[in-house]
Amino acid sequence: MGSFLFSEKKLIDEFIDNYPPDELEEFSSKFGFINSKDFDIMYSRVLKERDTIKENEYNKRIGFLNLPKLPYALLGINIENYQGVVSTGINELNPNSRWIYITGENGYGKTTILQAIALGLSKDPDLEKYLDTYTRIYIELVHHNEKAFPVRTKGNISNLESYDFGQFVLGYGPARLNVQSKTSENMEDRSSNNVLSLFDNETLLKNINYELFASSHSDKTTFDELEELIKTVTKGRISQIKIKEREAQFVETLSNGDILEPMPLNKLAAGFRSIINIVIDIYLRFKKIHTNKKYIDFYGIVLIDEIENHLHPIIQRELPITLSQVFPKIQFIISTHSPIPLLGADKNSIILKANRLKKDGVTIERLDESIDFANLLPNTILTSPIFGFQGIFSESKDDDNFIRVETTYAEVKTNDDQTSRIEKHLSKETASEILKLLKK
Repeated sequence: MGSFLFSEKKLIDEFIDNYPPDELEEFSSKFGFINSKDFDIMYSRVLKERDTIKENEYNKRIGFLNLPKLPYALLGINIENYQGVVSTGINELNPNSRWIYITGENGYGKTTILQAIALGLSKDPDLEKYLDTYTRIYIELVHHNEKAFPVRTKGNISNLESYDFGQFVLGYGPARLNVQSKTSENMEDRSSNNVLSLFDNETLLKNINYELFASSHSDKTTFDELEELIKTVTKGRISQIKIKEREAQFVETLSNGDILEPMPLNKLAAGFRSIINIVIDIYLRFKKIHTNKKYIDFYGIVLIDEIENHLHPIIQRELPITLSQVFPKIQFIISTHSPIPLLGADKNSIILKANRLKKDGVTIERLDESIDFANLLPNTILTSPIFGFQGIFSESKDDDNFIRVETTYAEVKTNDDQTSRIEKHLSKETASEILKLLKK
């Protein structure tokens, strides 16, 4: 039934919508009698068609089972009547894609798509208020090598009642610096909802300070894992964690080897706080369901809105690589306004773009199949349909000077040095002619 609702029903509905009733007259039901010979012929055709369908379905299933895949991953989603969405969807996603990027202009529906995925997978009744009256969300996903088809509408959680797929989904909105107070012991409250941060910017993440303090005294294995995670995701910039008077102190080592004085989490740079907050929150929430597993074996889906927030371009590029390193079995579905995180994408990454028109509402377009983004530099990614950015030239550009098109700033410096040497030994007019030839 799930497969029918996700695919065949949609095609049937589109067919009926596109053809007026008079064109369907030949398909109208008519009662009559046929002789036994004709019945046997038609019956044998039905049996043959049935066997063909069963064989095709069997082959498709065997093919799917043999595909490399994550333990838990999104295969497709169809959304109807949710916020700015009239009807849109995307299907046949690679079950082995660890990263799905969602781009699009402000107000075009990136957050809406992330929220729809969260709502479609969660059976939490507290999220009902975020559903519109006629919302329908169909999800297709892989769970332990099998397909599942959860469906959610307002007031009806459908087959989510039998299994809570939402326990394997975490969601993070753009505000990721808000954590529970350092005296909080991460008691169950509104912050316990795994995806609420996508809907409410006031949602608090888990209290990292308490977990570090408590584990340092009672669970050395957990403390070591947390410290290892923090060192890894900060690329060693946080080199040590000390506990002083019930408070975690972070030791930062600069790229030149200088070691700074220990400081509490709230004194670290916003970028480091954002990364540490989200990574440790992922660890703490998934640790509850992945008991007795190391974090590299955690699986599920993590939704992150505006992953580039607070991050320097160097960290924007490194973060997807690092997250895949520490959580290799988790699928990350993220939105971004920056081309830099795409530079850290692995080979199976998917790029979706949120578009919006008054007539059609928010729609989803897949771009990774038509754009080989792995071989593009940031400027090319920016001006491609992925971002559609055309204002690439600086407003302060002097009309008398050439646009610099070198690939790196090192090349700019090399070319400037060559220009200086040429101008030093030649007249201004001759040097200008030579430089023009070199720049053609």
